[in-house]
Amino acid sequence: MINKYKLDIIADNQPTVMEQIFRVARYRGFKVEGLSMALISQGEMLSIQMTVSSSRAMSLLHNQLLKLVDVQRVDLEKANFEKVDLEKADFEKIGTERSQAGQVVGCINESNYQVNAAINENIVERI
Repeated sequence: MINKYKLDIIADNQPTVMEQIFRVARYRGFKVEGLSMALISQGEMLSIQMTVSSSRAMSLLHNQLLKLVDVQRVDLEKANFEKVDLEKADFEKIGTERSQAGQVVGCINESNYQVNAAINENIVERI
């Protein structure tokens, strides 16, 4: 069974820290499915939110990440994502017709794009 986990990582802002984190995830058999990061503490630290999936025990990844010199803290929680098959979804039950569903998804994607662009712009200004 494939499990998904959300990791909140605080790490030193070093040139190789992301590569080290990705390498540990790959070596331990975890697939990175989502990633978000921001500079904190006047750019000295990184706040990294990462979603990973694997059939392997989470302790394999958690313990190895904590061994990295630049990683200061790793918090985790099991993610309970439900996959929704949009082709079979009954939008009438939630008051949305199939034709409106694409518009709703489009609005959500556009909002996510605008938020990410604003975050990236803010990070670039700080650098």
